Amino acid sequence: MRVALPTGRLEDPSWAWLGRHGFIRPDAGGRRLWVQLCNLDVAMVRGRDIPHLLAEKAVDAAILGRDIVEESDVPLWASGDLGFGRCRLMLAVPKSAAAAKRPLRRIATRYPEITRRWLSSRHMEAEVLALGGAVEAAPWLGVADGIVDIVETGTTLRANGLIAIETVLPCYATLVTLSGHGAIAESLMNEGRERGRAVGEA
Repeated sequence: MRVALPTGRLEDPSWAWLGRHGFIRPDAGGRRLWVQLCNLDVAMVRGRDIPHLLAEKAVDAAILGRDIVEESDVPLWASGDLGFGRCRLMLAVPKSAAAAKRPLRRIATRYPEITRRWLSSRHMEAEVLALGGAVEAAPWLGVADGIVDIVETGTTLRANGLIAIETVLPCYATLVTLSGHGAIAESLMNEGRERGRAVGEA
């Protein structure tokens, strides 16, 4: 079975989760992006590429943040909260705008689909500006009145004069496969439980 793990903030916690389920991270060394663990092949790839790798059947399952799952146009099955990677996708505005309660005409985000669905659910109208990064700079640059982005500690928001005012989506790490292939993920989890017990008994 081939499993993808996202590089970045979820990579080490994902390996820790696999370790608790009996799949111990080898000391691969260097910058190697894939390893073999008995019958499990693990690839470390960019999180936003994972839905497409699943669609191409290049991997069978993956650990992925709920934000990427919900933003993807690939139909995915998700197991639910794995207990790590918790954060929030939030609407944030400049402190001055929050104080003045100015209307939002344009929102910058790396999550345009989630943002549009959220606006629709709130019966709010605003233009959504899709950006690939540096979203927090958008209000300062004058191209947006607010942003929707991942917030963990709020440090980056404060450093850029922004304040989070509403949660758009609670996020966490989840085990995913293509829709209709949930049995693959369940098989991985079952095998992991068996291996975890064996490790504990050793």
